[in-house]
Amino acid sequence: MVCILGIEGSANKIGVGIICDGEVLSNPRRTFHAPPGEGFRPTETAVHHRQHIIQLVIEALRIAKIEGIFFWQEKAFLEKASKGTCDRKFLNRSYTIV
Repeated sequence: MVCILGIEGSANKIGVGIICDGEVLSNPRRTFHAPPGEGFRPTETAVHHRQHIIQLVIEALRIAKIEGIFFWQEKAFLEKASKGTCDRKFLNRSYTIV
């Protein structure tokens, strides 16, 4: 099973989608609405996106029934994994979403 979490922010919208084996499991979004006649400005839109992104990720994971995520960025992880070893700093990057 291959699952992908994607985050997209464009113009006045921010969204988080989760796809597993080609099936869309969740895709919650939020839209910034500027006062009538003003349009949207990049600074205000960025504030809106920052205010909503964490809740959107949690919502997307909950809807998709995904209980946890794991992320790593260090190249050293691949070297350690190939040797069959791993230390706690890599394991601590695992988070459970309740």
